[in-house]
Amino acid sequence: MASPFHFNAEDPNELITPAVAGTSGVLQSALLHGKDVKRIVVLASTAAILETNRSAPVVFTEDDWNNHAIQQVETKGKDASPADKYQASKTLAEKAAWAFYEQHKNEVKWDLVVLNPPFVFGPVLHAVDSPESLNTSAKEWYYNVVKGRLDQEALANSGSSYVDVRDLAEAHVLAIRKEEASGNRIIISAGAFKWQDWVNASRLVAPELPPGNTSYKREKAVHQRSYDNSKAAKLLQLPYRTLEATAADCIADFKQKGWL
Repeated sequence: MASPFHFNAEDPNELITPAVAGTSGVLQSALLHGKDVKRIVVLASTAAILETNRSAPVVFTEDDWNNHAIQQVETKGKDASPADKYQASKTLAEKAAWAFYEQHKNEVKWDLVVLNPPFVFGPVLHAVDSPESLNTSAKEWYYNVVKGRLDQEALANSGSSYVDVRDLAEAHVLAIRKEEASGNRIIISAGAFKWQDWVNASRLVAPELPPGNTSYKREKAVHQRSYDNSKAAKLLQLPYRTLEATAADCIADFKQKGWL
């Protein structure tokens, strides 16, 4: 499931090596010892799909690969951007998974499914002693939405796409259970957002939060990069929580922890 997600690496291999070796190592173990394994589901990322050099707006599909990030890391090394280092690690790890399966598919009884989510938000299940100790995506949500870290322009114009962590967990279960998912990479995305969308949704249950950009109109937002999630609908029949539902549960979680 996991490989490093942070933007603090100096050497790209700090991210690439554990991502690729971790994924390949699990598959190698399944090859050697998994005589009863029927399917392996790999959690990848839309970081392996999007390319920031593509003209926007663009809707990415499962046919897209982020070769641009790999090229940036190969060319610039330590001078590549933190985002390119992370995205390259996710792209190379997923490519390694598919290459391993293609090489060994006639030797094993299991097949492969890859899930590609964007930002993963939602209430935190594991013990965390402070907001500073949150994982990268949850920490960004907390500081952008609860602490009002972004300026007016960024709230209205910066964003990405997201999925609720509980919906992504359900996608793993469905990807294991549904025969027709076999051999597919599947985008798991509830939709695009601007950060002000999260602020507005959160203030429905916590009106004491900073109001952010009060001139923002959700219906007028232009999303430069988004994802076609139709394959997940077809193969998994996965329902998604609304942005408002995810926001409300994040706020309830933070209140319970005493952080709000």
